[in-house]
Amino acid sequence: KNIFNYYSNIKLALCSVGATDWNLRGHWSNIDIYDQLDRSFNVFGEVSFTSTSVTCRTQNGNSLQNVSAQGLTNFEKRWGSKDYMAFRMYDTNQKHLIDDMQI
Repeated sequence: KNIFNYYSNIKLALCSVGATDWNLRGHWSNIDIYDQLDRSFNVFGEVSFTSTSVTCRTQNGNSLQNVSAQGLTNFEKRWGSKDYMAFRMYDTNQKHLIDDMQI
């Protein structure tokens, strides 16, 4: 029960959801997320975030091109909505510790 998943020194860009962890315990440190579509993290359980930076939109994201021959995909259609979350929390048995997060 005292086992943690450790994630560190990760850069994520142009993702619908930057990172997901469904385990009971996790520690995220030195994480940079750029241009996420929906949310930067989807985590569950006892989770800590240290030295994390989330930049919802950059100039790189503004230059996205269509990737589908049929036109815009659902993700591409939602890109300009600027409807995003830092992370998703659930309502039971959750513990989230956040230290030095910049959004």
